Amino acid sequence: IGPLGMAEIGKRIFISGYISNPNQEAPYNSEYNRDGFIISLNQSDGKTVWSKTFGAVGFSNFFQQMYAYGSNLLLNDIRTGYLGSENARQSYHFIDTLGNVLKSRLVLPKESLLAPFTCNVIPLSNNKLYLTQCGYQPIDLQPGYFYHSYWQKVDTSDVIDWNIAASTNRQRFWYSTAGKNEALASLGDQPNHLLKAYYPDENFVFAKFDSSGPDLSNSCDFYVSSNTIIPEKILSFPISWIKDTSINLVAVNGATIPNIYYAQMRYQCPDFFDSCAFIKINGTGSLCDLKQTYTYRASKTTGCSIPTKWQVPSGVQILSKTDTDLTVRITSFGQYTIYALLENSCNPVIDSIIVTAASSSAVLNLGADTSLCSGNNLNLHAGSNFLSYKWHNGSTDSTYTVSQPGKYWITVTDSCGNILSDTITVRKASAVPISIGADRTKCNADTIRLSAPPGFISYTWSNEYNISSTSSQNVVVNPLIDTSYFIKAEKTPGCFAYDTVRIKVNYSPAIDIGSDKSFCLGDSVLFDAGAAFQSYLWSSGETSNQIIVKTPGVRSVIGATLDGCKSYDTAKVTSVFPLPVVSLDKQPTLCTGTSKTLDAGNFSSYVWNTGANTSTITVNSTGVYAVSVTDANGCRGHDSTTITTLHAAPTDFLPGDTAICSYGNLLLKAPSSFNSYLWNTGSVSSAITITQPGIYWLQVKDNNSCEGIDSVIVDIKNCMKGFYVPSAFTPNDDGKNDVFRPLLFGTVIKYRFTIYNRWGEPVYQTSEVQRGWDGKLAGKLQSGVFAWLCTYQFEGDILKTEKGTVTIIW
Repeated sequence: IGPLGMAEIGKRIFISGYISNPNQEAPYNSEYNRDGFIISLNQSDGKTVWSKTFGAVGFSNFFQQMYAYGSNLLLNDIRTGYLGSENARQSYHFIDTLGNVLKSRLVLPKESLLAPFTCNVIPLSNNKLYLTQCGYQPIDLQPGYFYHSYWQKVDTSDVIDWNIAASTNRQRFWYSTAGKNEALASLGDQPNHLLKAYYPDENFVFAKFDSSGPDLSNSCDFYVSSNTIIPEKILSFPISWIKDTSINLVAVNGATIPNIYYAQMRYQCPDFFDSCAFIKINGTGSLCDLKQTYTYRASKTTGCSIPTKWQVPSGVQILSKTDTDLTVRITSFGQYTIYALLENSCNPVIDSIIVTAASSSAVLNLGADTSLCSGNNLNLHAGSNFLSYKWHNGSTDSTYTVSQPGKYWITVTDSCGNILSDTITVRKASAVPISIGADRTKCNADTIRLSAPPGFISYTWSNEYNISSTSSQNVVVNPLIDTSYFIKAEKTPGCFAYDTVRIKVNYSPAIDIGSDKSFCLGDSVLFDAGAAFQSYLWSSGETSNQIIVKTPGVRSVIGATLDGCKSYDTAKVTSVFPLPVVSLDKQPTLCTGTSKTLDAGNFSSYVWNTGANTSTITVNSTGVYAVSVTDANGCRGHDSTTITTLHAAPTDFLPGDTAICSYGNLLLKAPSSFNSYLWNTGSVSSAITITQPGIYWLQVKDNNSCEGIDSVIVDIKNCMKGFYVPSAFTPNDDGKNDVFRPLLFGTVIKYRFTIYNRWGEPVYQTSEVQRGWDGKLAGKLQSGVFAWLCTYQFEGDILKTEKGTVTIIW
């Protein structure tokens, strides 16, 4: 036993290989002859589902590879002759998951191989296969055996894409890869390439084929061959296995793998030829008495030791059975099939016989006389318990179809030879009354309900123009032109009643009171329904054909014609727009020499009494100014304003031109009676202090909102420069000489002033030129003589230091 292949499909695992058969002679090197086998196992528990061997009569089959090919199995096979001198061949088989052989093919190379060393079939994803084989053969050019290899690409319909062979004039040529099999390479961007490794003589060669085969122009070893593929038939039969010794394997991680058995195969048949290949049942097929018993006999091939298995359906009672005879009683009338089966043969054999049980007491009854509605059929049944039938017109079926009134009869014969007859009279049925009402009239797109009376088993309406249903008792129709509707109602099976109703359609002319309207406050709109109607009714209750509307809301009207048809229309006053509001500046005064802009707001159009049509106008004199505006809705608004007085603007409110020392400052001040101030320095106060010469202007606004502007020129003047320090001061808070500090005339860029007591301790110190000592130390007024030290530097001069004393006088 040699397990060589394994595949997985769904929840099944399949194992394939070969089984050596020592009961037949092998033509080569005393090996056992072999048959291929497949075992189907449950994936979940490893239990055997089925187990079969496969082989061709007179040949040894050697299953090598097995692949899952879609939902089936693809197997590669080396076939050698063991009942004759047939040379070795490669074959491949498609077998389903139940072990049925779907297709088997035999590959015939151009040269006859005496024995294959290895063969392979490689499935591709596009219903293509790679087939490879190699072996040795006799060559006329040199004595001894030479090795040839073959590669070919075929599809599953046996169409060969290409055949390639390899040979050489050297002593030996064969090929091998790992396990002596080719591999299908997945090389990134080079799928479906075939890798080959082979060795002529003692050399090693590695080759890669693409999907179109090798490049023959650059090879001394390859040439085009002419292999063919022909159908092959292999047989299969079930086998069982004997478990001899249970063994345990130890996995890499130390875990024990239980339930692994050494197994041997047990054949259920000694060979491919079945001595129990025939069985036949003999006995009567027609019974007429259920009280009797009947015996059936099975004949089979002499020497067949497989017992006969009898199978009967329910209704057949087995009284006795042996390997050859079966005695039964039929318990009820009917048709039954009895089987005889040799179920343990390699190819199960079965035969059957059909038994019909009929009774002489069967009742023949065509039924009571009846009536037939016009256009209908009636099926007459004589029953199925008779052997022969003959109707009045000679027909021999068990049924007869009646389409016309009349008299009909039949004569029958049962299985016991009894003759029976029966007759039935079929009369013409009377008409069935029905009414769906008088003809109707409708207006415009109105709908009408049509009702058929109850008591019928079905209803069919036509025509199908604008109807809610064609099979209901009550329907709704909406014809837009004069139309007739028809009803067909079934009173009893096959009997119908008919009626028709005509619907006349009247139309009223359309009313158009116009589109929705909007208008300005104080305006109105006229809605007119025309003069084509007999009467009018508005939603407001008015009955004239025209109405005037002054308020928003929906207005609808109904117009009725002389024949009662009505037309409708609706319009809406969507909005009554408010009048635009204009608000002009009502300030009655204006400053002399100035102007004012009057703005009427944002509207669609403007008309001023000045003749202007812009949104604003500029005025500079007294008078009345009026404007009329129109907004986007076409509504108009008005406003006016009057300018009565011209006020003079303020002037000459700054002092005259003056001058300033280069190191000093100057206060410029205007009267405080104005409402607002704006200096060219940005200040908004009434006075500013300046330190630089130049032109300074001030803009003011008075109580009448009149604006005026004035300016002053400040020149530079020559002022004394130097450092002066008094010798005494009187800090008595009388506002005179209360603070002691140096007087510096000029632009000071560096300054430090310090006062010391008689012990040399500083009592006051500052770096600000404008600050001085108030004669106090720690809040207490001092007295006596104090020393001072001052370090200063004027702009453009060197740093200087002065010192001296000062006396505090009380």
